[in-house]
Amino acid sequence: IHGQTPGFLGTRNGPLVVDQDLRRDDVRVGAVAGQQDVSPLRLTGRRQLLQQVDGQRRLLDQAAEVQAFDAFQQRALNLLTSSATAQAFDLAGEAASVRDRYGRTDFGQGCLLARRLAEAGVPIINVHFCQTPAGSWDTHGQHFSQMKDHLCPIFDQALSALVADLDQRGLLEQTLVLPTAEFGRTPSINRGGGRDHWPFVYSVAMAGGGTRPGIVYGTSDNIAAAPTANPHHPRDLAATVYHLLGVPDDTVIHDQTQRPHTLVVGQKIDALLA
Repeated sequence: IHGQTPGFLGTRNGPLVVDQDLRRDDVRVGAVAGQQDVSPLRLTGRRQLLQQVDGQRRLLDQAAEVQAFDAFQQRALNLLTSSATAQAFDLAGEAASVRDRYGRTDFGQGCLLARRLAEAGVPIINVHFCQTPAGSWDTHGQHFSQMKDHLCPIFDQALSALVADLDQRGLLEQTLVLPTAEFGRTPSINRGGGRDHWPFVYSVAMAGGGTRPGIVYGTSDNIAAAPTANPHHPRDLAATVYHLLGVPDDTVIHDQTQRPHTLVVGQKIDALLA
């Protein structure tokens, strides 16, 4: 999906992508499964052989892409040989009642997998919800029927299950849940009964992770066209998230060519903090 790559930070900072149907009872997450006919012992032997071969090719160009490729190999091998990884991604090991509570949808099962990864200590997890077989959130047509019949029921069931599950397991206080998107929808309805792109006002939700519960912050006018109280730029939301993650305001990051970049450019929203 456009905008989901690490950009100037380089591919070594990219996510491990799980892009498959997660709804089956016997689901097996292919991104960390490896080849079934290659045991961990054989994989370790291949790793040793690869290290020997690598020792003979150090005259290769040491460009950023080559270094990133070496890092990918190391990370991939660590993932495929880790029992903790296998356990965290064992979605089929969850009780059927728990899987049903999240909803037998790709988004619902993705949220359940996110909870398992949070339990395993994965620091950043991104669950995409772009479309369903019946339509997508890009509701340029038939907006109201898509929202009522498909999108909102799937979203509400999965998100509420995730927040409740994290809370019951004592994980919500240390886990920030942030449902958001990149823009809202137009206050006007187009000829196709849809709503188009609208960046000037839209809502996000936050739960856990040091946020203040049970509040609604900010208001818009009566057609959701413009904010009327407590407007904030998305960079302020980002600054708030970084604060909750414990990232200092003066953090500087470097891209793959070692150029410095200021990370936090907004101001945290104190009213959202517990």
